[in-house]
Amino acid sequence: MITTYPMIAIEALKGGFDGAWERLIAQQLEKDCKADESEAIVIAESVGNDFMKAAHLIISSKIENYDTVK
Repeated sequence: MITTYPMIAIEALKGGFDGAWERLIAQQLEKDCKADESEAIVIAESVGNDFMKAAHLIISSKIENYDTVK
């Protein structure tokens, strides 16, 4: 998210605001997979290497705070 955040305005202007986060996350996932980052590879493989599906999975995921899960 830190990597994609500064680019959100540019991406929204290029391709519209709807889906801008997904497109940026998909682009970053693709870069990370090419750089052999294991976390990105696992996420991408879980959805058949469809980076847009992977981005949607990330955005729609609910991550709970560890302190509240006991």
